[in-house]
Amino acid sequence: MIQGASKVLVLGPPDGPQDDFVTSVSKVKVRSSARQASGEGVIPMLFGRVPLGDGLDLQLFGAERDQAPVVLDAISKGLIGAIVLVQSSDAGDPHYAAMALDELASRSIPTVVLATGSGDVDAALRQALNLDEHLQAIACFEVDREQVKRSLVAVLETALDLVEGVA
Repeated sequence: MIQGASKVLVLGPPDGPQDDFVTSVSKVKVRSSARQASGEGVIPMLFGRVPLGDGLDLQLFGAERDQAPVVLDAISKGLIGAIVLVQSSDAGDPHYAAMALDELASRSIPTVVLATGSGDVDAALRQALNLDEHLQAIACFEVDREQVKRSLVAVLETALDLVEGVA
């Protein structure tokens, strides 16, 4: 029997939909917590959990995109992938979303982009964020349970592809 926990990090804009994302699938009450990070002060994070059966859990951590390096240092053990929530407005000001994506890429963390508030991941958004053509980007109008489940499956598939050397 496999036991333990795997982690997925959900990064989004300040006051963004990462709350809704984690809450939509968590089987435990989502907790808001703060971690002390050396030199960075207190970093707010969300925590939710999805039991997968036989003692295996998927832990979801939500945080703001600009805190990616600090959060990654704090939760890296057991991290299988990340989801970066972006909005169509990020095409005009891509700094924090692009910074989070760069940090994840530099650590070789399997990543999926979930574009919220838009029915399309258009070329302007892909270009502004400098998205690699192999990076999976999923569009949705709002974060809901089915979209969250699809994006979690996409992260797992991306991680498996990396392990198998497909990506």
